[in-house]
Amino acid sequence: MHSRPDPTASASAPPVPGWGTGVTISLAFFLPVMVIVALSPAIPSMVAHFAAVQQAATLIPLLVTTPGLVVALFAPAAGVLVDRVGRRTPLLIATFAYALAGMAPILTDNLIGIGMARVCVGLCEAVILVAINALLADYFDADRRRFWLTVQSAGFPFLAAIMIVISGFLTRWVWNGAFLSYAVVIPIFVAILIFCKEPARPSHAETSAAAIADDRAFPWFATLAICLAALFASIMFYVYIVQVALTYAAIGVTDSARVGQFIAMSAIGLPPGAFLFYQLSRRLPAEAVLAVCLIIMGAGLALIGSARTPIEMLTGGVVQQVSAGMMISTLVLWLSFILPPQHRGRGFGLLNTASFGGQFISPLIVGAVGTATGGILATFVVLGGVAIVGGVTMAVLATRPLRPL
Repeated sequence: MHSRPDPTASASAPPVPGWGTGVTISLAFFLPVMVIVALSPAIPSMVAHFAAVQQAATLIPLLVTTPGLVVALFAPAAGVLVDRVGRRTPLLIATFAYALAGMAPILTDNLIGIGMARVCVGLCEAVILVAINALLADYFDADRRRFWLTVQSAGFPFLAAIMIVISGFLTRWVWNGAFLSYAVVIPIFVAILIFCKEPARPSHAETSAAAIADDRAFPWFATLAICLAALFASIMFYVYIVQVALTYAAIGVTDSARVGQFIAMSAIGLPPGAFLFYQLSRRLPAEAVLAVCLIIMGAGLALIGSARTPIEMLTGGVVQQVSAGMMISTLVLWLSFILPPQHRGRGFGLLNTASFGGQFISPLIVGAVGTATGGILATFVVLGGVAIVGGVTMAVLATRPLRPL
């Protein structure tokens, strides 16, 4: 095994937390994903309810994705807060507020009120993401970080399926019932209260003067380089997430239920992707694992763009989802190796800005490439090639790993 040693490990670190802490962090890591997963079945009923509102078909999906834009804007500030105040208290406050803001639209019949609640959800999400990533690095050494990141990625399709079922049932009950699905956050809040303690920090007396001087310097170059890689990977990742339904339409599959079934079946690639991340990250530096992830992602996009039957397209979707099971875990693990404890909040804040910024930029890239290529299938082929080139470039750069400054 050739796992890279964790340069941020502290000799004064507390005992390794147990399974309760790991499971709680894994569940809390899923909370931001709930923003889109829980509400996706409710979009048609919300559009129908606000049919009298001009551009409702455009406004409702924007309200669903608004938290992602808020995270991109405010994650760095959340990172500074988590570094200065600590991890646990901001996480507890943000998680509780997340539950309240998430459920708030059940009480209103006004788009402005729903929009304000969604902005609050995004602010809470920014703090939750940063604090959870920082705690993962604070609590666990490299091997256990790798394990829990694998658990998170492998468990995602099952948790997502449960949330979609709950949301669909609540939406059938009342048009905005899906917002009540945020009630599942409350037991996670209780679990955080019980299992997540504030990590111990090394005192100045325990640290040499040279180490203190080095510890205070934020590793800007390495962090921004990783964030640039995250931005590129995120842009490529959301090509599939946002546009794949259009590719099925391009080959004649227009029934939304059937398209949804094909997209859901492609998620079987996520657990193998998580397992591949675990195995590769034990033997290769994180930047090399990201290179493999990008090459697989590009191959999946190119297969989708080249498909002419639903089964061929499903095959490409499964390949793309293998890369999805690797990407976020790889980026989090990579950055955790670079950041000293007191800078983890700020570093993960920048990473989240890059990732969610890619979510916003990706449709613009697809639109520009689509104008040049003249079709969504050709666009997938071109962007698949771009992702593969990016992966090969990353593989070359992996021979010169980024180390803490």
